[in-house]
Amino acid sequence: QEVAILQLAVQQLQRTQADNDKKIKALERDKRAAEDKAVEAQKEIEKYKKIAATAHGAEQKTRELEKQLCEAQSRYDAAWDDPAGAAWTKQKYVYLKRALQELERPVRQTKGLTDKLTCSICKIRLWDHVLQP
Repeated sequence: QEVAILQLAVQQLQRTQADNDKKIKALERDKRAAEDKAVEAQKEIEKYKKIAATAHGAEQKTRELEKQLCEAQSRYDAAWDDPAGAAWTKQKYVYLKRALQELERPVRQTKGLTDKLTCSICKIRLWDHVLQP
C-alpha cells in the first residue's frame, strides 16, 4: 500500500513537473517574442529618426532658400528701375521659388505621414517621438 501511495505521489510530481515545463517553455516563447518586438520597435524608431533628420535638414535648407528668395524678391522689385537687370533677376527669383517648393514638399509629406502614425511602444505621435525620444 505504501508503494502504491509513493507511485501516485511520483506520478503527481511528474504531472506537476510536466505542467511547469510547459509553462516555462511558454514564458520563454513570450520572452523571445517580446524581445523581437522590442528590436523591431527600435528599428522603427531609428527609421523615423532618420526621416525626421532628413526633414530637419530640408527645413534648414528651406529657411536658407526663403532668405535667398526674399533677397531675390527685393532685387526683382528693384530691377524694374533698371530694365537691363530685370530679366536675370526674374529668372533667379522663379528658380528660387521652385527650389523652395521642391524642398518644402518632403517636409510636409514626412510630417503628414508621421503625424498619423503612433509609436507601437509608448503610443505617442511618431513625429514628436523622433524629435524628442
